Amino acid sequence: MSERNNKIIDWFRRFTWKQRLIMYAAVVMLAVVYVFVFSDSNYHIHQKLNTKIKEQEAELKKAEKNVEIQSVNKDFKNDSVTRERYRREQLNMKKENEDLFLIKE
Repeated sequence: MSERNNKIIDWFRRFTWKQRLIMYAAVVMLAVVYVFVFSDSNYHIHQKLNTKIKEQEAELKKAEKNVEIQSVNKDFKNDSVTRERYRREQLNMKKENEDLFLIKE
């Protein structure tokens, strides 16, 4: 085994330091290309998954908003006080014998 190691070391020593540096750089570049392109967790798959996560978060926000709207609608149907408060605050409606003052911020 040591004779085999010596052959490998002798083969490697016949290159200059510049050639060795080029070999190291080539191996590192091949490793980077493998990781980003060919591996199971490559960059393209991560981008697809991140996009899918963002889409699902947007759908979740829409669903939560729909649930909130449905609960407000349920309150409106059942409660006349809630309807009156909404009309007064959001639609600036008033009763006949009242004065309405709007304060803009």
